[in-house]
Amino acid sequence: MKNILIYLGTHNGRGELSTQLKENQHDLYYAFECNSMLFKELKQLQPYYPKLRLVLKAAWVHNDTMTLNIGSSKQYGSSFFKKKHLREPSANRESTATVECIDFSSWLSENFTNELIDLHLDIEGAEYEVLNKMIKDGSIDLIKSIVVEWHTSKVKNVDYWQSKKDILEVLKEKKIDLIEWRR
Repeated sequence: MKNILIYLGTHNGRGELSTQLKENQHDLYYAFECNSMLFKELKQLQPYYPKLRLVLKAAWVHNDTMTLNIGSSKQYGSSFFKKKHLREPSANRESTATVECIDFSSWLSENFTNELIDLHLDIEGAEYEVLNKMIKDGSIDLIKSIVVEWHTSKVKNVDYWQSKKDILEVLKEKKIDLIEWRR
C-alpha cells in the first residue's frame, strides 16, 4: 500500500513541503499550486525530488476556470475570495489571474483507491468548500490524516464557523487524524 502526501496550496514549496520531501516518508508527493509565478519557483524542486508530482491547478469543487486574487506580497498568498488580504497594507493593489480549477474530490476518487493519503490544505478559504464536497462525495474516506489552515476571517457571507464545526464532527467520526495549523 502506497503512502501519499497531497499538498493543496503549496506556494513555492520552500516551507512544509520541502521538509516533507527531505524526510522522504511518502512514496509519492503531489503539490497543487495555481499561482503561475509561485509554480515556477516550485518547479525548481522537481529535479531534486523524483517522487514529486506538480499540478498547476487550483483544488476546487468543479472543473472550470476562476479568477484568482493575487496579493501584492508573497507573504499573503492568493485566494478566490476578493479583498482577502485584510491585514495587508496594500490590499487595494491586488491583481487577478484566470486559473484552471480541478474538482479535487473527483480527482481523488479517479486516481486513488487503496493508498494511505495524508492531505495538507492551505488554500486560503477554499478549504471549507473542498472538504464539504469530499464529505458529500465520499472521497474523504480515502484520507488518513489532514493538516489544515482554516481561513475563516478571509471568507465572508457564509457561516463558515458552523461549516468548520460540521467538518470537524465528520473527521472525528471517520477517525481521520487532524492537525489544525496556524501561522
